[in-house]
Amino acid sequence: MSLLKSLILVLIGRNAKSYLSKAKELSDGEIADKVIKSKDSQLFGILYDRYSNKVYNKCYSFVKNSDEAKDLTQDIFLKVYKNADKFDPTAKFTTWLWTFAKNTTIDHIRKKKESLLDDKKSL
Repeated sequence: MSLLKSLILVLIGRNAKSYLSKAKELSDGEIADKVIKSKDSQLFGILYDRYSNKVYNKCYSFVKNSDEAKDLTQDIFLKVYKNADKFDPTAKFTTWLWTFAKNTTIDHIRKKKESLLDDKKSL
């Protein structure tokens, strides 16, 4: 467990540990549904823990740069959290997540290419 998570658990009380332990047993859709209803960032952290490495690896496979892949991963999860209320709990969470990952990464690559072309034109 990260230091930050440990500090948060100390601050909000020990009961949160059992709360999060029970929540870890829920499906992705059930957690997403609870996040939609409560905007509970700790619950969302469970989804982040489950999928951040996979999202990072997918981003890295596109951009071939570790720092860019890390930034994209953070951007993707931020977008997913901000748009949690648009998630349909009857759908599969991973499909929704991969859609964000793909679109965000493609947009990033497109903007990067446009920036490079603009730089070349100005020379």
